[in-house]
This record gives sequence, structure tokens and C-alpha cells, in this order.
Amino acid sequence: MSNSNGGRLTEDGKAKALDENFFIRNAIHCWLYYFDEKHKWHSIYKDLAKRETFTVQPEQPKPRRARRATRKPTKEL
Repeated sequence: MSNSNGGRLTEDGKAKALDENFFIRNAIHCWLYYFDEKHKWHSIYKDLAKRETFTVQPEQPKPRRARRATRKPTKEL
């Protein structure tokens, strides 16, 4: 579903949040529009335009196990 200015809407009519992949894909397609096949990078950008994602989500580190508290030696009186 699109609104009149070309933006994407969700089913309830609210604007859909755009992610980094959308903007990267848009920039690649703009580049392809302005530079013809004579450009030496055209084939590279054409291959990039076929990709679905461009950014890699950082892997979340696994939580470390908590260390056991060490007992302090008690002084005997």
C-alpha cells in the first residue's frame, strides 16, 4: 500500500519505518540511473542492486557466567 507521495504505509495507515537497507538500495538505483553501462563500475552496481540486505547486524555477545565470590580467610582470635 502506498500513499500519494510514494511512501510506504502499514495496513493501519501509518508510515512504515525505513531502515538502512532501503536507503542503500535507493542510492544504488540512483547511481545506476545516472551512470550508463559505459561506466567501469556499472556491472558491480548492477550486482549490488540484486541484493536484499547490505548491512550486517552485529552479533550479540553471549552473557558471561557470574564468578563465584571467593571467601576471605577469617582471622582466628
